[in-house]
Amino acid sequence: MKKYPLVLVLLLLIAVGITIDFYASKTPNPYTAPPVLAWGSGNISSGGHCADIGVSK
Repeated sequence: MKKYPLVLVLLLLIAVGITIDFYASKTPNPYTAPPVLAWGSGNISSGGHCADIGVSK
């Protein structure tokens, strides 16, 4: 099998996946989204092992 039809099929599948995702997802609300960069905002990191660095228990 030549590469051209395979590449075409893969690009078509990627386009179909992006289209399905676009129409299936709702528009994000920027007012309820977490800050992208929270430097100095007072927000405390939590959830991962990185959040425990330097914290005494």
